[in-house]
Amino acid sequence: LLFTNGAFGIEKMAMIAAARQRGIICADHQHGVFSQGSETFVSPLEANCGGADPTPGIAWVWSEWFQKNYAGDPNAMPRIAGGSLTGGFAADIPAASETDRSGSSRTVLYLHQGLVSAYDPSAVPLLPVNVLEAIRMSPDGWKWLVRLHPRWAESARRADLTASEVLPAHLSRRISFEHPSKISLPECLQLSDCVLTGFSASACVAHDFGLPVVIHHAI
Repeated sequence: LLFTNGAFGIEKMAMIAAARQRGIICADHQHGVFSQGSETFVSPLEANCGGADPTPGIAWVWSEWFQKNYAGDPNAMPRIAGGSLTGGFAADIPAASETDRSGSSRTVLYLHQGLVSAYDPSAVPLLPVNVLEAIRMSPDGWKWLVRLHPRWAESARRADLTASEVLPAHLSRRISFEHPSKISLPECLQLSDCVLTGFSASACVAHDFGLPVVIHHAI
């Protein structure tokens, strides 16, 4: 059995194609809320893999609602309503101590989105204007961890340098791009008091961790 979480990347698709050629059962855990871009769960992807099928074959979805929502699609792969696996994973991560969360010091985790159109190129790279304004208005004791979308992860160090160049020192020293983008999402959540995002499905993971989530995008 090959079990993946979000089988969208070319590397994962190649691995799935190779596994299916060898008769290995492949299942994929639901990565986000279904949309027009959720081809993995809706219908087979069209890809040139030398005749091999790069789709998982089985979709492990969060609930019966997602299992039934696209039941009318004759090309849809079988779905198992197995629930989100992140809840049990969250239980293995210790919560931050009360000392870490006391006083005026707070840590906000911003989960960055991969859509370029959501950002103002004249502002600090990779930060929406309204998020940057929230950082400016937040108390001095607040820290902001910016976890970049995987598409942008290689830009994390440059983003830190740019922020230090274009923002006042009292703001740039409270924002971190590189470290949050290198460590795992559960580690980021363990360091955080709350989560801010536009529409990242990682908000569901944050909810499993018991963290308050604020959605700033007008969905």
